[in-house]
Amino acid sequence: MKTNIYLFGILLLALTTWSCEREYSAPPLSEPQYTGAEANITIAKLKSLYADIVDPTLIDVDYIIKAVVIGNDESGNIYKQLYIQDETGGINIGVDQNSIYTEFRVGQEVYVALKGLYMVMYGDQLQIGYAGTNANRISWELFNYHIFKDGWPDVNKAQPTVIQLSALNESMVNTLVQLNDVYFTGGGVLTYSEPDATTNRTLKDSN
Repeated sequence: MKTNIYLFGILLLALTTWSCEREYSAPPLSEPQYTGAEANITIAKLKSLYADIVDPTLIDVDYIIKAVVIGNDESGNIYKQLYIQDETGGINIGVDQNSIYTEFRVGQEVYVALKGLYMVMYGDQLQIGYAGTNANRISWELFNYHIFKDGWPDVNKAQPTVIQLSALNESMVNTLVQLNDVYFTGGGVLTYSEPDATTNRTLKDSN
């Protein structure tokens, strides 16, 4: 009986030691830091260069933009797109990936190396994408080859421009704005969308 107890104690000690050895601390996260070339084009300038395209057009110049993420798919209202903005305007990037928000939070500063990607005209608006793919979206692998984070996300870098409805203009498309004192026509009666169809709702100024 003493021998059995002794062997059991040895086994328990070995298991305890092995369990302790399996416990380890997660390595500390390091803040992402961009060390590449400086940005050399703004979003507004980029859009002006490709304003007249019809088909997806290859970007064959080493353009780099610096921007902040202002919209992702966290809420479910954006599908396979990432919206970025700088001081001159905004643009969306079509990405063939779900749950992009887990990697690119609102307020994340990014650099995008554009050479090798495409400018795409979609719904009368320019976006960054890739030719010959589903909806001209960039594959997740290629996307991560062209986009670089700089620092931790900071929502203070993604503050909306507060304007009146009447002040909206084309330059504000794909940017973050806040409209005060507006209402939906049919509000309280109509649902936010039709079950099986694309739905538009009209905003009006309450003043």
